[in-house]
Amino acid sequence: MKARVADWDSSHDLVLEGHGNDPDRIIGDDERVSLDKDKGPLRFSSAPKANFG
Repeated sequence: MKARVADWDSSHDLVLEGHGNDPDRIIGDDERVSLDKDKGPLRFSSAPKANFG
């Protein structure tokens, strides 16, 4: 998915916003995401990678 985003900042995660009570989730580097709108439009955001420790 990230490969399709022009000028993607690799220091960020791609986050898919959850619908309703579903939590947001980070999209992995090799993960594919269906863009079908069965639950409404999908919303994505870019977030700096979390570095705990």
